[in-house]
Amino acid sequence: MPDGESEGLPVLVWIHGGGFRRGSANQYGTGHLVDKKVVVVTVQYRLGSLGYMSTSSQQLPGNVAMFDMAAAMNWIKEYISFFGGNPNNVVTMGQGTGASSAMMMGLSPMTQDNVKGIVAMSGSALSPNAVDEKPMDATDELAVQLGCPLKPHLAMVRCMQEAPADEIVFADETLQTFRLASQGFVGGLGGMLTPSPVVEGKEDSRFLPSFLPEQPAETLENGNFPNISLLTGVCKDETGRAVKGGFNRELQSKLQSVPDFLNKVLLKDLASHASSVINNVQNLFGGLAASPLFQQAEKAVGPITKVVEATTDALFNLPMFRASQLWSKNGGKAFVYSFEHTSPRAAEAGRSFLGGLPLMQAALDAPAALNETFHGDDLAFVFDARPLEGQKDAARGQVSLSDPEDMKVRDIFTGLIADFAHSGQAMVRAKGDKKQGLSLPGFGSGGGEGGKKENNFLVIDKNPRIGKDFRGCQMAVWSGLTGPQLPADSCADIFKNVAGALGGLAGGVGNTAGALTGGLLGGGGGSAGKAGGQRKPPNPIGGLFGRR
Repeated sequence: MPDGESEGLPVLVWIHGGGFRRGSANQYGTGHLVDKKVVVVTVQYRLGSLGYMSTSSQQLPGNVAMFDMAAAMNWIKEYISFFGGNPNNVVTMGQGTGASSAMMMGLSPMTQDNVKGIVAMSGSALSPNAVDEKPMDATDELAVQLGCPLKPHLAMVRCMQEAPADEIVFADETLQTFRLASQGFVGGLGGMLTPSPVVEGKEDSRFLPSFLPEQPAETLENGNFPNISLLTGVCKDETGRAVKGGFNRELQSKLQSVPDFLNKVLLKDLASHASSVINNVQNLFGGLAASPLFQQAEKAVGPITKVVEATTDALFNLPMFRASQLWSKNGGKAFVYSFEHTSPRAAEAGRSFLGGLPLMQAALDAPAALNETFHGDDLAFVFDARPLEGQKDAARGQVSLSDPEDMKVRDIFTGLIADFAHSGQAMVRAKGDKKQGLSLPGFGSGGGEGGKKENNFLVIDKNPRIGKDFRGCQMAVWSGLTGPQLPADSCADIFKNVAGALGGLAGGVGNTAGALTGGLLGGGGGSAGKAGGQRKPPNPIGGLFGRR
């Protein structure tokens, strides 16, 4: 209960991840956040086809799982004061697809008035698997598996309603297996493997309002969301566990059998999966293979490292970056972090939270991560890991942290989230210090030379610090943008002699050869761009084709 706070404590509403079809609210022990004087509500919602199947028509418009979350938000508004929470200070929070959902709560006309802030970990409403633009593909496949007619839609829906729930769950698993086989490892890392949220449109002749009347990208572009704060970030090597683990054999086979696989196949696959945030870059990639510097970089770091960096950029970094840009551009305040603390124990906990996701597939004989932080590794620094049913029993799957450095990072991360819930600002404080701390400027805010806007971000590890220009050169090329929020000038002197080889390709990205020739090849990004106000020397083999 709040200590003398008449309005109550801030409320964090946790929406678990799991690819929209796995996981449980019970898995997440919330005590470390509660210790920071916030009220935490964990939300369970319908999963898989039971929560997201859609015919894109009034017979089965979809998004019932999102309506579950909306119902939870309404309950919180009505009753959370009885539990010591402030109904006027509710922050939605999630990880992975849960982060996509948490952000959609702030974008949907149905729920946005109840949201006063958003915490999005390793996901956003712009993530490639956040919104299914072709929901009938999955629905038709499931109907065939269940022996239901494809037309008319009403007959299909009536047939599916008669199917036992366990048959629908099994059909979801089969659908994921089929889609993994057809989409390959890029689909496994960030593709649409099972039914997901859909855009219903402004009017579909139902008695209920639409949860998503338009694409989240349109809502962000048009500024149709409240002036609230966003705290969002990524793990430094999001896709590394799966690329070096579960998908490694497939990757090695393609690298050996497909000529120029990285350039001619991988980058085009990524552009296709992340088309909502990647702008007109497919023609760019073809010219890079001819560069002698590409050959130099390949010898320096190897193809697997480049795959990790490319997939992390396209599927995680860029959607987060673009959402933060649009958020700050249209009146909100965005704060960005990069989680970079490495802990074998935390990695084990991450796998227990998100077990079954293709993104979490680690090879049994894979070497231990060395200075790498994968998808889900940050979860153990916020929550205690519990089994699906929620029992607090180490023998049944609970994983906890005990290393002093891990405990320090947990205090930093939970303190950052709790401070954000209290104030709408991003602050890292020393333990027990309520006044002084490291204050993170807003993403895309002023403060640079001549008032230039800077993409500041917080590096979270045992020694937190502020970095500048979050993967600036890479984001410039992936998004096809230049301008005051993308540091083309800082990339201009890197690989500038490639400009002639790339020639007219610069038009698809910007007006300067510097923006192009830096891009995927240049330095910058992660904590290796600028940290603490000090610019590090250019890395001649940085970026996608090298190593940070």
